[in-house]
Amino acid sequence: MRLPVYALVLSLGGVLIEDVLWLEAIQGAAFLSLGCLALLVARYSTTTLNLGFATMLTAALWQVALYLPLIVIGIMKMIENRPLAAADYPWAEAISQLGLPRYFVVRPADSQQWAVAGLSILLHLILCGVLLSLLARVLYVGAGTEMADETPLLTGAARKSNSRPSRRVWDDALAWQACHVHCSHSSRARIGAAIFGAACVAAFCFGVAEQTVVRTLLVGVTSGVTLAVLAFKPSDCLSREVKGKTLSTLALLPLDGREIYQAWARGSRRMALPAYCVIAIGVVIMLLIAPERAPYWAMVLAATVLLLPEAAFLSNVLTKKVSFLKIDFVQVFVNLWSAFLIGMVLVISLPVAIAVNPWLGLVTMIGLSLFVRWLLMVDCASYLAVRVEREQ
Repeated sequence: MRLPVYALVLSLGGVLIEDVLWLEAIQGAAFLSLGCLALLVARYSTTTLNLGFATMLTAALWQVALYLPLIVIGIMKMIENRPLAAADYPWAEAISQLGLPRYFVVRPADSQQWAVAGLSILLHLILCGVLLSLLARVLYVGAGTEMADETPLLTGAARKSNSRPSRRVWDDALAWQACHVHCSHSSRARIGAAIFGAACVAAFCFGVAEQTVVRTLLVGVTSGVTLAVLAFKPSDCLSREVKGKTLSTLALLPLDGREIYQAWARGSRRMALPAYCVIAIGVVIMLLIAPERAPYWAMVLAATVLLLPEAAFLSNVLTKKVSFLKIDFVQVFVNLWSAFLIGMVLVISLPVAIAVNPWLGLVTMIGLSLFVRWLLMVDCASYLAVRVEREQ
């Protein structure tokens, strides 16, 4: 369908066939990566609106992550009142050039730029393979081509699963549900992964990376990503209940929406104990290698722990089953209100940290975050009651 347009553009002059082929290669890589991501996200999305926003947001965050080193270095230079010189950090500049959108307007000129562009396309194709392998594991686990018998024989694993003793449920049942029902990994696997990740980060920081900025980025990004994933666990529990059509049954409990969220949050915090140990190690490392930057790093982690769970859960509660082109103004307003409150916390605490004292800014941010948490969850019970009626 694009051939007539390309023929017209080439006939007008100023554009070479090499430009057309380069744009086709970039569009193909972007289409494959975005399509594979959308297929995997669709497996876990409960509504079409969730699918669209989750896919676009994940793709945008992936591209922003490539510019994260330059952003963090720029913030550090601003705090230190020094100008940012990208030439002083060629590794950060090279990482930022791996994003695909920039190549829609910029064509490589020399061999070095062509090598970076080729590496960018290769990176996105590898990402496609990883996403497709994850999707295949989700969709075709246990699938076979043989016809099933009327009375299939139980395997050893099936007999063992049917004969095992019942699992002990905690007194805090919903917290137990978040850890053992809505989580596919055992506690031993989580502890092992956390210890292995902490050891790798520590070894890389002190064995390979010699610059303080690189070490700071490694520790901060690892800790922040871990906490961000755990912060969305209560929202993930709600999505699983909606997808399993068990939300109305959950509403029979003598608990309101806020208490249900708090129970899931307690379970996610208990599940995150290994991650908190890793964060503690990261705090020690940060105090050793960059004590003047440790408060700002702690402010980001505090916002991740204290603000993201409530904002994500509230947004998920207000999600409606509407087409992608329609807009739910209540959900948009609440999301904008949450973003405004989080922005105000940063606007107030950052000047205090820069002008007065970094640790005082951290204390100010924690206090404001606790107040914003209360504002976000004050109407959670009524919102969840409306969601339960809508799902019935």
